[in-house]
Amino acid sequence: MKKIILASLMALSFSSLNAKECFNSDSIDVKWISYKTMAKIGVGGNFSKTDLSVTNANASTLAKMLEGSSVKLSLGNIDAHLALKNQNIAKFFTANLSTKKITAKIISANAKKLLVSITLNGKTQNIPMSYKTKGSHILATGVIDAIDFDLVPALRTLNKNVAGHKNKGWNDISIAFDMPYTTTCK
Repeated sequence: MKKIILASLMALSFSSLNAKECFNSDSIDVKWISYKTMAKIGVGGNFSKTDLSVTNANASTLAKMLEGSSVKLSLGNIDAHLALKNQNIAKFFTANLSTKKITAKIISANAKKLLVSITLNGKTQNIPMSYKTKGSHILATGVIDAIDFDLVPALRTLNKNVAGHKNKGWNDISIAFDMPYTTTCK
């Protein structure tokens, strides 16, 4: 009995020395903002479904846990929070891309910066993102350039066919994610 108690106490003391952090992979919110008209009006949304994979969930630091994490998204799951916007995006933008899949993988992380390999429209680019923690959330932001992913022809089609765009779209697209985490990993 003494051995069991001693082993339990040792396990408790070691676990408190190296607190682990864990993601809530069911609650990641991947967001985007694209810009239209000469006034550069933002049109934003998120993805209604995400497929997150965390390979280092039991890492000793948040940065180490983020490294290697990836998400798979489908452009069919874009939610611009209005049915007409969703239809326009599907018909005039998504339909003009070579693939409907997006993958993003964090290839490096430190205390404030991420380097994320993003594959979109068959093109892969390494995108820097900054991140911070707020409460029990990881908030990351960055910007992709439509030119780098050969999105310009699809954007032109969208801007030409949707009157509210006034035939003008911008190449910079803001990206972000909000992911809950905990330091009391179960």
